[in-house]
Amino acid sequence: YAGNPFKFENVVFTGGANQQRWGRLVIGEAVSDPVLALDVPVTAEYYDGAAFVTNADDDCSAFVLAGDVKLSNEATGSPQNGDQPMNIGAGTTSVTSGDGLLLNGADLMTFSAPGAGNTGLVDITLDLDTTVNGADLPWLFFDWDGDGTFDTTTSGRASFGIISGPESVIYSREPW
Repeated sequence: YAGNPFKFENVVFTGGANQQRWGRLVIGEAVSDPVLALDVPVTAEYYDGAAFVTNADDDCSAFVLAGDVKLSNEATGSPQNGDQPMNIGAGTTSVTSGDGLLLNGADLMTFSAPGAGNTGLVDITLDLDTTVNGADLPWLFFDWDGDGTFDTTTSGRASFGIISGPESVIYSREPW
């Protein structure tokens, strides 16, 4: 990235150990068999001058499933709050864990298994500009759409049974 998208004037840090970091929030993508629960990673990252790395010092960024997280797919239609079940084939999936508080810069949103034969996906979006949890997180926006403006929220995807790759692989799950 060329240039700093933010400008701060007259900001004084004291104590010598304070740092200011330019960061973003990332929701990962995960794939699983429909009979298994699925963990989708949520990570705070900062730019270290060469690449984005996990911000292990972030133990305070938080989001609320009931308002900050939006889930959607073709079966359900318009986005729903993250605490609502999502239709996957003839089954459903729900976020069963993921308290929304980052610890060492990371959290997991665990989706329940929709059941055998129920394939589909859930698109996950995090509204970083909301006051549901009492604190906006607009500093974690990023230029995900590539238009030069850092105003795009993070999104990810949970996929059940939609796996591409060699037919010789019976089961594969990405580590987090």
